[in-house]
Order: sequence, then C-alpha cells, then structure tokens
Amino acid sequence: MYKDYDWLALDWFLQMGWDVYPFDRDIICVFVERDGLRTVARTLCAFHSWSSVNNKAAVFTLAMCVAYGDLHTRRAAAAAVNQVCYTLGDLYEFNAHIETMRGRGRIVNRILRRWFNSRTTGELAHQMMMYPEQNGWRARDLLRLAHPRPPTAEHALIYQWACEGWAKGWIDDIPETVGTELILAHERNRKRQQQSRKEK
Repeated sequence: MYKDYDWLALDWFLQMGWDVYPFDRDIICVFVERDGLRTVARTLCAFHSWSSVNNKAAVFTLAMCVAYGDLHTRRAAAAAVNQVCYTLGDLYEFNAHIETMRGRGRIVNRILRRWFNSRTTGELAHQMMMYPEQNGWRARDLLRLAHPRPPTAEHALIYQWACEGWAKGWIDDIPETVGTELILAHERNRKRQQQSRKEK
C-alpha cells in the first residue's frame, strides 16, 4: 500500500491540478490499481472540499478509474462522475479522456445516460447554451452515443433539439416551459438574425 504521504500528494494534485503537481497518467494509474475505491473516495472528498479549485484533475482521475479500475472501482467512479461533472463542459472533458484511454463501453454510455436524465430540463437547456462545443464534442454527439430514454416529454423535446433541431413549423407550437424557454429564445433570435442578413 502507498503510505499516507503518497495519498496526500494525490490530494494536492486533485485540489490544485497539473500546475502544482504535474502527475502523469502512469502515476494516477498506480493509485487506481493499488486501491481504486480509495482513489474514488479521495477524488470526491477533494471535489466537495471548500479548498478544491481544480475540477479538471478530478475529472481526469475519475476517467482513469473508469478505464483502468476493477469492477467495484468502475462502478463507484461511474456514480461519482454524475457529481464531479457538474457542467456539460466537464462531461465533454471526461468523454475526451475516455476516448484516449481504453475506449468506451457500456459503462460509459450508462454514465452519459445518467448525466442527461438526472438533470432538470432547465439545467440541460442552460448547459447546452453555455457549452455548445468543447474538444470537438457537442451534446448531440454524446446523446447519439448514449441513446438515453427521456424521463419526460420535455426531456424528449430538448434531446431532439440537440440532435436534430426543431422543424421550422414547430417553433410556434412548442410550449414555453422552464426547459424550452431558453432554447426558444435562442432559436427566435437566430431567426431574426437570419432575416436581418437577408434584408441587407
């Protein structure tokens, strides 16, 4: 087992990131292989700590746990991703890390489905507006990979908008709710801009 001061070094990495503790993949992999569940627990502890200032390190460490951990570690890390990846940008980053490791599997798709289905429609709309693209990934890419079953009709509308957009005739018929109002405002503004360019 690693000594206590080794785990403290992991804690510093999780809180401060590569700028302070330039850990590489091999070092994180050692922690995961020695005690994956403890690695997940330390990651969550650092994330919830008031002094945690670097979420990128936590996202990377959980991706390592999902990719290289044993069954119990992968399950614990999969549950933790839903907490640590609190923005769509974090989820893009997690997905990008997984792609460079052992690739995706059913557990990764379950992680993506859980992330989308556990958010309210208002949260999803806000996240999709805030993070339209990152590292070459869009929300539609993750939705098409995961194939989540929408928990509500409003989720289904937002998933459809992210993947295919709404048909022109639909915009006026879609009810304006907490989840759709931001997207409807975005679409109406885009439509006005297109009309303005045509008039010029």
